[in-house]
Amino acid sequence: MTTADGTPRSGGNVRFMVMDHSRQWLFYQTPTGPLYRLATALVTDPSVSPIEQLEGMANWRRTPSLGGLAISKNDTLYMVDIDHGDLLAFGADRIPLRLLHDPRLTHTRDIALLPRSSRANARIAVLLEENAPSSSQKASHIAEIGLP
Repeated sequence: MTTADGTPRSGGNVRFMVMDHSRQWLFYQTPTGPLYRLATALVTDPSVSPIEQLEGMANWRRTPSLGGLAISKNDTLYMVDIDHGDLLAFGADRIPLRLLHDPRLTHTRDIALLPRSSRANARIAVLLEENAPSSSQKASHIAEIGLP
C-alpha cells in the first residue's frame, strides 16, 4: 500500500504475519492480539473491494501479548506469550498447548522455526533482548529450543 506521493505505508499495527502452507490463509496480529485469519484470495483478487476484505477478516483466536509467531509445515502455529514466558502451539483445532515455561521468554523479540537435520528434531530459534549484566544497555542473544 502506498500514499498519494508513492511512499510505502503499512497496514496499521500488524506486527506478526504468517501464511499457511496451502497459501489459502493469512494469519496476522498486533503485538497484543487477537489473532486474525483472512483468506489470501481476498487480498490477491483485484475485484475484491476493501469492504469485502474487512468483512472477510475472522477473529481466529484470542491470544496473549506476543514476542513472536511462526508456522510449521503442518500448519501448527507457534507463539511466545511475553506476559507469562510461555512457548505455545496451536493446531487447526485452536486449542493451545503450552510447550515450555521460562521467565526469560518474557524478553522475546521474535522467533523462527529452524529446519530439521539428521541430528536434530524440529527446533525454534528465539531472539531475546535483555539488559546486559551491570549495564543499562540491551543485549541480544539467540536461544535454540527443541520441539516435541
